[in-house]
Amino acid sequence: MHWKHYSANFDKQAKAMINCNSSIVFYGFKDIPLDINSRMQAIGIKPILFSSQKQQNVLKISELANNSSALIILETDINLPKIVELFLRANKKVFFIGNSNNDKFIPKGFGIVSNAEDAYEALLNATETFFIENQIGKLELRFNSFGLTHLKLAKNGDLSAKLSKQAQIVQKQLNDYFSGKSKNFDLKIGLMGTEFQCKVWTELTKIPYGHTISYGELADNVGDTNASRAVGLANSKNPIWIIIPCHRVLSKEGDLAGYAGGLKLKQALLDLESKQMSLF
Repeated sequence: MHWKHYSANFDKQAKAMINCNSSIVFYGFKDIPLDINSRMQAIGIKPILFSSQKQQNVLKISELANNSSALIILETDINLPKIVELFLRANKKVFFIGNSNNDKFIPKGFGIVSNAEDAYEALLNATETFFIENQIGKLELRFNSFGLTHLKLAKNGDLSAKLSKQAQIVQKQLNDYFSGKSKNFDLKIGLMGTEFQCKVWTELTKIPYGHTISYGELADNVGDTNASRAVGLANSKNPIWIIIPCHRVLSKEGDLAGYAGGLKLKQALLDLESKQMSLF
């Protein structure tokens, strides 16, 4: 079976979906905590330092709230209630760091975390899980504050009676993909992994629909021609099947090699994309 091969010279303007445009706003901090800063940078999440000393334009704050993932507050002031309101209106997580629940500027009903690390960990943790059915079987979807973190076949779990808005978007885009209506996905991805894994997963999203590359070429694109085995391992750890298309990577001989979902599924996905046959 012949697959259309894609040159290792990827289009560098291609949009990488991994944690794309994800950011955390730090309010009242003099500097971003070093440990968090390095961890965020490694997986592509942008830290934004928000000064609490200046009067802020409401429209700019609203835009910031809509385009970021969360707000972490160290120091409170008279402007804080309005800022928090805008972030909550945008359905974003808000964390307060401190030891007292009596601060007059903290809205009632909000908990306080002891440090920024706890807030960051809470953002990374999956907060929603859904089970959906489609052409290849039952899938499990998980989300954190940055987006979709997991999409794989599920052995257990009842189908979800009600889906969140973001789960509905994933379901629709998957249906469009399997029906041939769409070749691309436009989703927020919120992945955790090592810097190397995220680099590999990002490169995977740049492989065009209906094309394949080898593990060696993938290694070239992450900057290490001798890392074929390492990129293969990162491929196998990909937690979001189909959308991060690890099925488009073959051995240098053009064989299917391995796939966490099984070679039957990998072949079916490649057949679907090459339009050689219908799925299964």
